[in-house]
Parts: sequence; structure tokens; C-alpha cells
Amino acid sequence: MRLSELPVEFQKKVRAELERQAAARAPVPNPAPAGAPAFTGTAVIGDPPIARRVGDRLELVLPFAPRTKKNSTTLGVKQSKAYIAYRNAVVAHLASFREQLALPLPDRPYNLAAVFYTDSAGDQADRFGLEQALADALQDAQVIADDWWFRTGDGTRVVSDHARPRVELSITPLPV
Repeated sequence: MRLSELPVEFQKKVRAELERQAAARAPVPNPAPAGAPAFTGTAVIGDPPIARRVGDRLELVLPFAPRTKKNSTTLGVKQSKAYIAYRNAVVAHLASFREQLALPLPDRPYNLAAVFYTDSAGDQADRFGLEQALADALQDAQVIADDWWFRTGDGTRVVSDHARPRVELSITPLPV
């Protein structure tokens, strides 16, 4: 059946839906924003390193226990106190060397690979909740302008380490 064979009111609805779908498939923004110089150097923070940037690749060690945003005992959209403390710790930790690492990273697709070493309180945390909390915290810390750019999580896993909970992560650009 052709569009012209439908009643006029349905033709309008179909056209509107096709336009909506076309807008949803709009091209991804230009990964290299105009006027933003590319970071071509290398920056290493700490010995042993807690942060390293080579080009658009970034490796970080967050020396505190990972937490998820969700808390099943918290009603509504309120974030758990543990997550708020975690997010604030990430923001404060990265603020001290954000400028040295020339952050935020450019807008482009990235793989976010993280190894979450949990303490006893985090042993029951799910990987997806940990990833979401980390991505949001990295956005709040201005490591990346929008966590939408984290397109894959290849290499992410959860490991129990009660003696030294931490998050070791690597942000790697994906081919465009």
C-alpha cells in the first residue's frame, strides 16, 4: 500500500513519524570540535602512576571503593549516600590534576574498560550499576563532556579485594 492510498489523517501521522525517525538517526556530532587543539603529548601523574594520558587514551586509578548509584532501600530518585560520597571522591581526586591531563577528552566514541576491586560492602554490586556510576562520576569530574561517548565497556570486570578496594580504568578512543 502506498502512502497516497491512506486517508489524509494517517498520511500526516506517517510523515510525522518518518521525520521523527530521521531526526533520531541524525549524524553523530563532529568528533573533532573546531578550535580544540588535539592533545598529542604524554602526561603521567604519580609514582606509581595514578593517571596517565597518551593522546586521547587515558588511564586512571581511583583509590577508593566503587559504589553504584542505585540503592534498593532508597525510594524515588534519591541517590544513596554511599554513591554521593563516591562521586564526590572521584570529582575531588581528579580535580587536582585535571589541567595537567588536559581534560575533558575530545567528543568522540570511547571504550571504558574498568576493573572494579570491591570491598565487602561492594561485593553484591552489579557490573552495570558500577559502570553507570563510574561514567556519571567521570562526567561530573569533567573527564568527558557527556558519558554518552562511552560506547563500549570491553574489558570491564568486578573483582573482590577487601584489602585494597579501588577502580583501575582505561578510556580508549574507538575508530570513527
